[in-house]
Amino acid sequence: MEWILYLIGKNQKVQEKLRSQSQPDYVNYVIRESLRLYPIAPFLTRILPEDSIVAGYGVPKDTLMILSIYTSSRDERYFKNPTSFIPERWDRSNSNYSSDMQKASLPFAMGLRACVGKKLAQNQLQKAILNIVNHFQIEVCNKRDVDIKMKMVTHPSEPLQLRFRKL
Repeated sequence: MEWILYLIGKNQKVQEKLRSQSQPDYVNYVIRESLRLYPIAPFLTRILPEDSIVAGYGVPKDTLMILSIYTSSRDERYFKNPTSFIPERWDRSNSNYSSDMQKASLPFAMGLRACVGKKLAQNQLQKAILNIVNHFQIEVCNKRDVDIKMKMVTHPSEPLQLRFRKL
């Protein structure tokens, strides 16, 4: 939630678009784009159940594989301007949309081992974000851009300083 508020605090047009609710799915694009740039867990791990070929290399069964969600979500092969916050990129009617983007950005993982709380988290984020932006103007007060620190879960390199002005 803190990264989402940080990103929309830096983008007043995004706040206005959320308030207008002219595009009901827009809040989902904002969430998806925020999690693409700042995934909660920066890595996925899996143990291969059988011998496999990965990127042309033979990898034996029981090998621990690590996927950097952070890196794949910022890969220029899948995302134009990969470090920019562009919620509209997730609109399927957008000419830049590609189904490969869905595979490159996996903030909740996928398949049988996907996060069981995904739907709950998305619903809570939708409601909270819309409630906040409909009652407050959000501004970022940090003097410089805040970097992401990657550990078991990601967090800001310094405290996020946000100002909420009642509308």
